[in-house]
Amino acid sequence: TVSVLYWTQPLTQMDMMGSPRTRANRWRRVKPLLTALIVVVILVQICKFMVPTLEADKYSFSGNSRGRWDLARIWKWQREVGWMVGANYVPATAINQLEMFQHETWDAKTIDFEFEKANKVGMNCMRVFLHNMLFDSGKANLFSKMNELLAIADRHGIKILFVLFDACWRGAASIGPQPEPIPYTHNSGWLQSPSYKQLQDESRWDTLQDYVVSVIREFKDDQRIAGWDLYNEPSNIDLDFQLLSRKLTVADGAPDAKRFTREQKLALTLKLLKKSFEWARSVGPSQPLTSAIWGMMTPEDIGNDNWNGKFAEVQIQNSDVISFHNYGNPTDMQVVVDSLLKLGRPVMCTEYLARGFNSTILGNLPLMHRQGISAFNWGLFDGKTQTVYPWNSWYKQYTEKPALWHHDIFHANGAPFNPKETELILKFRKSNNKILYK
Repeated sequence: TVSVLYWTQPLTQMDMMGSPRTRANRWRRVKPLLTALIVVVILVQICKFMVPTLEADKYSFSGNSRGRWDLARIWKWQREVGWMVGANYVPATAINQLEMFQHETWDAKTIDFEFEKANKVGMNCMRVFLHNMLFDSGKANLFSKMNELLAIADRHGIKILFVLFDACWRGAASIGPQPEPIPYTHNSGWLQSPSYKQLQDESRWDTLQDYVVSVIREFKDDQRIAGWDLYNEPSNIDLDFQLLSRKLTVADGAPDAKRFTREQKLALTLKLLKKSFEWARSVGPSQPLTSAIWGMMTPEDIGNDNWNGKFAEVQIQNSDVISFHNYGNPTDMQVVVDSLLKLGRPVMCTEYLARGFNSTILGNLPLMHRQGISAFNWGLFDGKTQTVYPWNSWYKQYTEKPALWHHDIFHANGAPFNPKETELILKFRKSNNKILYK
């Protein structure tokens, strides 16, 4: 600064009487300093403008988040869709994703009835699981059924959040008639996508890429779709190796721990999660991408030398809208929410509601509504998935439905399990205008 002041002070009378060369030499000495000063001022202003954005989006690291929506775009989307509330949906007449969408078991009448009931209590979005085998066996049928589902939903003022892959429950799947539910057992027929066999054969992952790219490309500009949830609970390994073998054989979908270890599954799933984001980004959909962290995982898990940290890093870095699953009580959920809100992006809870664990609509939904977090409980209607039974039904014998339902909102006839829950959902939807997004 002293140098600049010295070399830019007014010329004295002697200076002005000097030769043109003297004045020129002096200007050559001043010009670089003036240029440097201007550059510094510009850089300072740029930094002032950028620092808040970088702090709010500090997990948008280069290399893994190519094409990720910036904050302006994702908040514009949030303002457009507003506060969403709904459920993870499969019709009561389907045991899993395949039975829902296969032509022979497609049940538009039931879907229409159930969406009508959902709309009447204020629900405006459903999270729906696809399966790669539906695409492999005939994409024309899959696209047709997706379009019909979207049309039914749209008539009832409901958007759809599609899930492409899922790491939970049975690891074996096949097209055709699906198994009957195991009596009194939670989600006994739900399927992983891809299956163990497909996940292990990396040489054929090109078919998985075709599935992701083709499905998203077909519906990339469809405003009836709220977003794309690329992988459901990819690091949830306990369901495989602690529960399934209690009631299933390897042929039915339990893991063969001698041939497919926990570490092998986690490593392959992490690799496929990364690929899924790459493939989806290549399409450039008009809807946001996400994959939910789950349990008590938070952004602070990033950097931990464990599987949860590795998965959380990929999910948080690459998701346009941050999503999470939490089946804990309101206090536990608030810990996760507080951490995620610091990221500066919209947040939505795509799974909650385990009444026996004090994860409830009456307790958890108010904190999410208050903070503008879209909320999707697990289960809409009591049906073939049997998710009114708790997780421990895989190892504890039940002989009748529990008095306190684990998941789900409605009985088969459309009556709510707990009218106070549906009344609260409707109340919050009517006050939706009070939620202001930046």
